[in-house]
This record gives sequence, C-alpha cells and structure tokens, in this order.
Amino acid sequence: MNNEEKKELVKEFEPFFNVHLFINEDVDEVVSFLGFTLENHEIKYEDNFFNFLGFGNNYLDNFEWKKFIDTLLSRIIDYENSIERVQQLNNALEDTEFKSAFIDNIFYDTGEKIICLQAYLKNVIIDDKPGLFVTLIHDKEIIKDKLDLIETSKQKDLLLKEVHHRVKNNLQILNSLINLQQRFGYSDHSIIDSMKLFISSMALIHEKIYQGNDWGYVDLSSFFNQFKALFSEMYSSFEINFKFNIEEGLSLDAQTMIPLILILNEECINSIKHAFPDDFEGEKEIFCRLETEGEDILFTYKDNGIGLEGSDNGGSLGQILVTDLVKQINGEIIIIDKHEKGFISKIKFPHHKN
Repeated sequence: MNNEEKKELVKEFEPFFNVHLFINEDVDEVVSFLGFTLENHEIKYEDNFFNFLGFGNNYLDNFEWKKFIDTLLSRIIDYENSIERVQQLNNALEDTEFKSAFIDNIFYDTGEKIICLQAYLKNVIIDDKPGLFVTLIHDKEIIKDKLDLIETSKQKDLLLKEVHHRVKNNLQILNSLINLQQRFGYSDHSIIDSMKLFISSMALIHEKIYQGNDWGYVDLSSFFNQFKALFSEMYSSFEINFKFNIEEGLSLDAQTMIPLILILNEECINSIKHAFPDDFEGEKEIFCRLETEGEDILFTYKDNGIGLEGSDNGGSLGQILVTDLVKQINGEIIIIDKHEKGFISKIKFPHHKN
C-alpha cells in the first residue's frame, strides 16, 4: 500500500484524531494499520503495525495474541491510567456489541524512543468473519508537552511519598526527643520550649524543600533569614541578637538539612539556658556561619555568653544528641571551646551538591 492509498483509507478515521495525519511526507512514521479476525485473532492485514511498535518485521512468524497484549502493556508508560484503559479496551473487544473506539494519550516505549499513540478501532467484516481494524497514529505534535506532564506527574508522586516519609520520621524524632528529655529529668516547661523550636524548624525546612526550584534541596541563606525571624519571635524576652553568615548559593539536601538544624536547635537551646543569666551585661549574641572547605562544609556556632569553663556537660543530653547527629551526616566535631567569653563549636561534614 502506498501513501496515497493510506490517505484514502484513513479519511473516515481522521476526524477522530487530535492532529492532521499527513503533514509528514513519510506516512509510515506517523500511521500504521492492523486487521484481524476476532474469533481466533488471525492476522489478515498488517501494514507497518508491528514494526511501528518496535516488534520487528518478523514478529508475525511467531505471533500469539495474548503474548502480544502482555508485551504491549509492559511497554506502556502508566500515565493517566493508560494501562487500565488499554486493558478495558482489550476486554471490550470480546463484546458482540462493540462497534468502534478511540483512545489517545498512550505513551509507549518502542525500545528506541517513546511515542505518543492514538488509536482508532472499528468492527469490520474480514473474509466473511467478524474482525477488527486498528489504525495507530504517532502524535508527534504533542509528545514533548505530554512527556513533560509525565515527568511532572512522577515528581508529584515521589514528592507525596517523600512528604509522608519525612513527616513520619520527624514525628518519630519528636517522640524520641521527648522521651529522652523526660529520662534526663527535664521539666515539662523546658521540654515544651525545646519542642516548639524543633517543630517550627521542621515546618520551615519542609516549606523550603517543597517550594524551592531545586526539589529536595534547601537554600541556606533563605532558610536562615526565616529561622532568625522565628528565633527572635519565640525568644524575644531574652533579647538575643541572632546573626549568621552563609556562603552565597549554598544549599543542602534534606537528608543533611534535618540533622543539621537539630544540631542548631540544641546549640540555641543550650545558649538560652546557660549562656545568658539574668545579670549578663552587654549585647547577647548568637552567631552561625556555613561555608565550603574543599569538598566539605564547615558549620560554626558560637555565642558570647558566660561560657562553660569548668563545667562538665560532656554527658549532657544536648551534647549526646549533637554527637549522634554529627555522625548521621558523616561529620566530625573539630572544636568545642568553653571559656569565659562564650562558647564555640565547629563541625565539618561532606557537601552533597545538587
């Protein structure tokens, strides 16, 4: 069958399709046909159909209908319930009332490329037997946009699963922290204060992760701007000036971000509790810096409080938590300095770049 004959054949089908069929001179690239009997699926007419779907020209030599359908379904990308729609259509072919059907937005992997298929199926008589004639169209005009939609849909599914996973993990962390603080004899008031900062910080991280341009990553400068506002509002009565210096363009993945912010929370709570007594004179200050050092990131935390010189807090819950959290990000504490002019810690950890 030549191209002109094909054009004549599909005149009755063309109104059903989303695009004009013959804008491309190479019609074989765009349209293909199959005719078979319904009773025993005997192929009576085939024009580029199996080759079009990536089965090869010799596929008819060992053709089996069920095997063909199973392979066809395995190659369909499940977008907008595509697989279910094709299965339902296949089941409908056995119905004696079936007359015709149109199906579109079927994204199919030929093994070499992904094509967007539209199909028109119609009951016909072939050699005096009930049969089916199938016309397949490769809709080149919409393939790019639709593939973008598929990718977006996949990202949304992954994002939703990730949200559930992280919320569950964060709730488990919250529960564990409360239990630990109770075991260490923390007062209810102290536990509530630390949990308020923890919960607010986690909410802020989630907001940054899911609203940012780089999915799964948090822009640190933007985060610390909002964390400063959060901290200042929650602990306004302490009149602590929260300062930070973040290297431009620095971002962290969520896997690293959450332990790091838990470390920040612990250090802040520690400063609030111990660094600035009621008789503290001068400006109260907490300072954070994040910067790259080769393949690593250096996190510096310090306050200008009264320091912890002579105290033994190595076994405190805060230090135990910080040590464990540093291990979670494969980092190391390279300095903890407790002196009369304040407290400083430096933590180095690998930088997983986006």
